[in-house]
Amino acid sequence: MKVEVVKTLEFCSGDPLRNSDHRIVMFSDSHMGDRSKADNFDEKAFKWFLSNVVKANDVLVGLGDITDIWESSHVMFRAYAGLLKDLYKNPNFVYVVGNHDMQLSKYAPVFCVHKYCSDGILGVHGNDADIFNSKFSFIGAIATKFNATLERLFGRGLDHIDRKSKKINSLKTPAQLSDQEFGRVKHNYWSYMSSLIDGNDSVFMGVFGHTHRLEIITQGTTNFRGKKVKKIMVNCGDFVGTNSFVLIHRNHCALCRVVK
Repeated sequence: MKVEVVKTLEFCSGDPLRNSDHRIVMFSDSHMGDRSKADNFDEKAFKWFLSNVVKANDVLVGLGDITDIWESSHVMFRAYAGLLKDLYKNPNFVYVVGNHDMQLSKYAPVFCVHKYCSDGILGVHGNDADIFNSKFSFIGAIATKFNATLERLFGRGLDHIDRKSKKINSLKTPAQLSDQEFGRVKHNYWSYMSSLIDGNDSVFMGVFGHTHRLEIITQGTTNFRGKKVKKIMVNCGDFVGTNSFVLIHRNHCALCRVVK
């Protein structure tokens, strides 16, 4: 395996990480499940990422849906106990909860947070931009459990049934949408992140997951500690196929993938 750099972006000279020696590595949506047919987590790629990319002094941030409690209840804590322990061995590991693992904030709040905010960077999962995965998340939880049951029994779920059916398509998550379908709604996610950045003068960059896309954009400027700087927004992909992460060091941000 190796790292493929998909895209890089350089910050302006006034940004806070310019002279910082530490790296920030961010990933999301590994969806560790129960090792059944419903579990799409690429464990080999993720372990390679931890062993060959992440360094001892890196700040490692998981931006939600690292585990998939919706899909596998609490079975995944046994299925991936060793891997979860390895993550928490890093003293700089930050677990930001998403919609699929939100229960952690209730049952184990000491192990997770709702956002990461440091060095001018805001990290969230991003599901709050999607009404059916925030205010009505219980609908998504029920649909996910039902879909996972179908996959365990028959090897395929709702997303394989009559893709032209509007009723079935309406149940799709952002990750299941085609690029064309997602193109009609992705502005909601960029607008959401833009508003979070504009509402916090201690950040100039927003990083999120949820959609399983790997993308970076700059959109105008924002007030950052009394100065106008370039506003940067990053979607960091997943570890169920894209196998991607974001590496931030000094004045560079790199979108990367683990490829075989």
